[in-house]
Order: sequence, then C-alpha cells, then structure tokens
Amino acid sequence: MLNAKISRHEARARVTYFLFVLPVLIVILAVTFYPAAYNVFISFRNESLRNSSAEFVGMRNYVRLFQDELVWQALGRTIVYLVFSVAFRVLLGLGLALLLKVPSRMNVFTRTTIVLPWIMSEIMASSCWLWLLNHQTGLINAVLQFLGLEKVGWLVYPNLAMGSIIGVSVWKNLAYTYLLLFAALQQISVEVYEAAKIDGCTAFKALIHITLPLIRPTLLVVCVTVSITAFGQFSLPYSLTGGGPQRATQLIGLYMHEQAFTYNELSYGATIGVLIFAINIVMTLIYNRVLRQDG
Repeated sequence: MLNAKISRHEARARVTYFLFVLPVLIVILAVTFYPAAYNVFISFRNESLRNSSAEFVGMRNYVRLFQDELVWQALGRTIVYLVFSVAFRVLLGLGLALLLKVPSRMNVFTRTTIVLPWIMSEIMASSCWLWLLNHQTGLINAVLQFLGLEKVGWLVYPNLAMGSIIGVSVWKNLAYTYLLLFAALQQISVEVYEAAKIDGCTAFKALIHITLPLIRPTLLVVCVTVSITAFGQFSLPYSLTGGGPQRATQLIGLYMHEQAFTYNELSYGATIGVLIFAINIVMTLIYNRVLRQDG
C-alpha cells in the first residue's frame, strides 16, 4: 500500500515536472527544430521566390552544391576566418583571464573595456569600424598620415579586408571567451598551485599540467560555441564589406544569403544551410574527441 502511494506521488511529480517543462520544449521545437527540419525539407524541392509551383527535385540541389566552385571557395575563406578568429579569441581570452586573475585596481577598467564591445550589436560595431577603417576619411588612416605614414586600404585590398574582419570579430566577441575562462580559473583552488610550487613546479609547468587540464571542459565549450558562431558569421562581413572586394570576404553564410535572397533560390540556399549544419556537427564531434575531459 505504501509503495503504491509512493508510486502515485512520483507519477504526479513527473507529470508536474513535464507540464512545467512543456512550454520550454514547445518554444525550442518552434524556433529551433522546426526551422531546421523545414530547411532540410525545402532543400529537396525547387522553392524560389520566382516560382509559385514548387516541386520535389530529389538530390538535384545537392548535386549542384558539389559542383559549385563558389561554394568551396567560400568554404575555404570561412575556414581561414574560423581558424584565426577562434585561435585569437581563445589565446587572448585565456591570457586576459590569467592576467586579470591577479587582483589589481585596474581590473575593473580593463574588464569594462573588454565587455563593452560584446554588449554592442554587431551592426553598431560594424558602423564604428567602417568609420575607423575608411581608407579616405578613417580615423586610423588619419593617425597614420599624422605620423607621416601612407594610408592603408583596410577594406579595399582582399588580404587586408579579411584580416580586418577577423580583427573586428576578435575585438567584438573577446569578452565571451574571457568571461567563461575567467570563471573556470576561479574554480581552481589556490592550494593546488601552492602545493605545486612547493614541489618545484614553475609557472609554465603549472599552466600546462594544472590549469589547462582543469579548465579543459570549459575550453571545449568555448571552442565549440566560438567555432559554430564563427562558421555561421554573417552580419560583420556583410556590414563591413558585403563580401568584397572580389568575394575575398564572402564567407559561406554570405554566399547562402546571396543565393537565397539575392537570386531568390530558396531551396539552394537551404541546401547550403544543410552543409553548414553538417559541418558544425562534425566540428563539435572533433572538438569533443580532442578536448574531452577524460583525455
């Protein structure tokens, strides 16, 4: 009898828990899974803003995808952008987290300086940097000219344009990696470092053998999330260069947008979106394999 009452109580608790969670599940399904599923669905059709009678076309869009040289060129540029932006954000974020872990009166100002760009919208940040990097009237070139140096076409030349976008992205989003890694460092007990110091462990060895292994789960989260956001980056290059010059900064997200909304090829744009989604899953699996906590 007692067991029956406990079972009924557990059943009621589970139902109550499910009812509380249900609205969140509905929202997640509505804004995440349904759009993703619909994106896959229309990738097998010929949906277009110019075509009112869409029909099933099978793998035609995927065949076109693998034959489209511009897709693979955009993918190559995206990988370059991803590698450099992730590397700089993780290294600088970890360096700042280690540096600002030491108490100082300047820490509040430094943290504010790091976090302030992060809370700005990307469009606002792009507008500021468009003015700063303008090759004719930009502030940076004005300073260079004042110092007797030549003006630089930051957003005019292909190599400089990509480097400028990477720099702006790192400046804009550095706070995310810094905050997560700083929080992870705070969880490491001071006694661990003191014991290592007594054993003759140098600061560098402590970083390699103590700090990095203990913050490895956070590093995994940072690398995965930063890589996914970097791989799908759209607004910064779109606002700064529009994908130019000569498609030098046209990342895969911009190419998807161009196909879907400039050329009105919704199904082909969705197919590129499926490619992006698949690559993000592969990257997540690779990171999890390399940086998993149990080594």
